[in-house]
Amino acid sequence: MKPSSIDVAERTRADAQQLLQEYRERLREARSQADEIVARARKAGEVHERETLEKARTQREELMAQTRRDIEAETRRAIQEIRAEVADLTVMGTEKVTRKTLDERDQRRLVEEALNELDFSALGEHRS
Repeated sequence: MKPSSIDVAERTRADAQQLLQEYRERLREARSQADEIVARARKAGEVHERETLEKARTQREELMAQTRRDIEAETRRAIQEIRAEVADLTVMGTEKVTRKTLDERDQRRLVEEALNELDFSALGEHRS
């Protein structure tokens, strides 16, 4: 017995329905996967942004700390130079006024007195 055209049409329609259902399921799966990919990409972007910001913050803090150390070292060096210059000027000025060469003990006493009169604390202050 030969299938009727109605039976063939019904089978074809059923096959088409089955294919359509499979297509819709695959489309749902593809959309779901696409949503997951977008979500992962967004999360990865956020993580990367946080890491980049943290790295920049850390580098900035390290640079600031190094700059502070450099300033403190330069300040100490400048104070030492000023102290040496004050010592030399004190000895030279005293020798000119007294018109005699001072011995080491007198030089040391005059330098200590002169340096004690100066306020170096303001030069050593660190301002942020």
